[in-house]
Amino acid sequence: MITKFIDSRPDDMMGVVGFSNSALYGIKISNNRDAIHAAINAATSPSINQTNIGSGLTKAVTLFDNIDSTGSRAIILLSDGAGKLSPRVKATLQTSLKKNKLALYWIVLRQPDDVSIFSKNVYDEDRVPTAVALDRYFQSLGIKYQAYEADNPTTLQNAIQDIGSRENKTIQYPITIPGRNYSQDFAALGLMLGVLILLLKNLRIYSWKNT
Repeated sequence: MITKFIDSRPDDMMGVVGFSNSALYGIKISNNRDAIHAAINAATSPSINQTNIGSGLTKAVTLFDNIDSTGSRAIILLSDGAGKLSPRVKATLQTSLKKNKLALYWIVLRQPDDVSIFSKNVYDEDRVPTAVALDRYFQSLGIKYQAYEADNPTTLQNAIQDIGSRENKTIQYPITIPGRNYSQDFAALGLMLGVLILLLKNLRIYSWKNT
């Protein structure tokens, strides 16, 4: 479903970062679909079984450091669990997410017995489930943020479609056109011809008056 979402937005540039016990660099932000698909396949391999979300997010934010701020700029966090963030990581994320003007979308692949982040349960401060605490932290960042829970293919598809509808700003990027750009040459030629026409017009009027 994620790869279908990527293919449905052919003009988007995307990067991939996986995370296990640390961040796993996949690919920098690119429009190379084959490379993006390969990075996603690597990031979802069975060998990845840890959930260091802080490391993954911190690395993902850095992918935007040298990317022009045009169009939609967002991180989609896809995980089957949550993790605790250190105070240092929290401070870093809060600063860097705002600096890069990033939106954040969290899709939680939820197991039936997992605590829902949308639960209205009241917890003691020291007993808040990790996923609920992480969702509250994301909400406190003051950025564009939305969380989803997906426990079957339909809810996952709905989440992906909602993200697609929210992130549809026009993307501006330069295109190199083969060959030489003659626009300035033609502008100069037009100016010269215009001056020549004016000179010829004045010359004709002067000649007529003298006859």
